[in-house]
Amino acid sequence: MQSINEKSNIMYKSESFLNYYSETRMKWEDFYPSEKKILKRIFDRYDQGFELLDAGCGCGGLGKALCGKFNIKYYTGLDCNRKEIEFAKENNQLSIPHHYICEDIAVYKDSRLYDIVVSLSCIDFNIDVKGMLESCWEKVKPGGYLVTSVRLTNNETINDINKAYQKLGENEVANYVVFNIDDFLKMISELRNNPA
Repeated sequence: MQSINEKSNIMYKSESFLNYYSETRMKWEDFYPSEKKILKRIFDRYDQGFELLDAGCGCGGLGKALCGKFNIKYYTGLDCNRKEIEFAKENNQLSIPHHYICEDIAVYKDSRLYDIVVSLSCIDFNIDVKGMLESCWEKVKPGGYLVTSVRLTNNETINDINKAYQKLGENEVANYVVFNIDDFLKMISELRNNPA
């Protein structure tokens, strides 16, 4: 089990994510209605196409789902799970320029900025959520978009792996951060070049 005092992103070793993401979220229809509504609204603003970074891409399903459906010019899928990235490279070759990188978004260095950075079902599975959010925001071009999903509550924020987690196997759990909405809005307002 991971240390609860660890203040970096967790490199999950369980095949739970691979098993799930290699079978689901590979087609546009697989994504949640709320995700599709928000993403479509943003994508439609780019008549000339857009470049997208998928932070926490899993097996590359979002890139696969977008190709041919939207005017995506370039896709980078980034995930710290080597098995998922290997799956993406072997099974999700896209018809546009793209690449898959096995790296933690918190330490990923690239001079490329993106029109849109997406991190779905990823940021709040880590301990350093603010660091993840900052790293994603740093990759967005001026005037661009960061789209992320988080779990919200009216109650107190829970960022304790002993209280909120998802069991991934016998010896591994995923931190499961649930934010008080005011705490999350404050975190966004504190980002460099404040987007809020």
